[in-house]
Amino acid sequence: IGVRQIELSQEGSAMGSMVVECICAEV
Repeated sequence: IGVRQIELSQEGSAMGSMVVECICAEV
């Protein structure tokens, strides 16, 4: 469970960063 949570956290952070970059790019 711990490992899975870490993987999800890393994926979430990566997606969050991409979303932020897209928003910044649009602006």
